[in-house]
Amino acid sequence: MWNLRITADLIDAFGYVKSLDIILKTTSKALRDKCDCYVPEIVVSEDDVTYASMIAKVLVPEFEEEIGLPEIACGLGSKPKDAGKAIANCDKQEIRQSLERLSFICKEKKFAHQQLLTFEAQTGVARMTVGDEAVGKLETGTELAKFCSHAC
Repeated sequence: MWNLRITADLIDAFGYVKSLDIILKTTSKALRDKCDCYVPEIVVSEDDVTYASMIAKVLVPEFEEEIGLPEIACGLGSKPKDAGKAIANCDKQEIRQSLERLSFICKEKKFAHQQLLTFEAQTGVARMTVGDEAVGKLETGTELAKFCSHAC
């Protein structure tokens, strides 16, 4: 068994996707099963990195920074419901539920991105099929909607 050392540099370098993946792999089987939804396509923001570091500080004893309890207790804004309170209280069950909600959000983001790519691919092929002369006629919203419904 290797000794896990998560640092602020690791989280900054790889973002919350990689750090949460590592965190989940070191916890229970229920959390480990959620790892497959953390994909590199998800955009990493500063808030996401902060959220990951807060979770890491609670779940991974070797994490090198102190937990900022006052900041955490103030809440995490758009982060999963009750996550700040759970982290401040070291409530593992509530953290697990927060991570499961975050997992669902990640899956939805990935699904939406895939749907967009599929739609773009289908409409691109349809535009080539009908020819350039038909594309120029798609000026109103109704005509565009009809075109898209036939293309998909």
